[in-house]
Amino acid sequence: MYRRVNSNGFIGLTTLGIVIVMVIFTVVIWRLVSEVLVLTSVMSEMNESFKGIVVDMDVMTDSVVEMNGNLVAIRESMDDMDGNMVTMTGEISKMNGSVGEVNVGVQKMSLAMGAMTSNISVMTADLNRLSEAFSNPMGYMFNGGPFPF
Repeated sequence: MYRRVNSNGFIGLTTLGIVIVMVIFTVVIWRLVSEVLVLTSVMSEMNESFKGIVVDMDVMTDSVVEMNGNLVAIRESMDDMDGNMVTMTGEISKMNGSVGEVNVGVQKMSLAMGAMTSNISVMTADLNRLSEAFSNPMGYMFNGGPFPF
């Protein structure tokens, strides 16, 4: 048995078996390492992506805070506008009453204008008689004037 274990063929086959096992082990380890390298590069890219996400989240947070401030300002403006609308409604109600008073005043003024127009007609007739009296005093006195003959 000793001879058989120490024979060149057995040592060669054993060495060849060890080399084959080592080659398989090396290939398996090499593939494992290459997968670990791929995994490492993917994780590195994910880290960079997470950094970008964090920056984007900070920008989004600032934008949301700014939007919130703008919404508060809009709400305050709308509250002011609501108050102004209430005031304007009150003023329009007052103006509506004033318009009614103006309408009554215009009606009274229209009646006064009618009376004034009538008085101007009487005045015109009087001026016409006066002008006739100055231009023809004798005709005025005796032809329909103060003397009935």
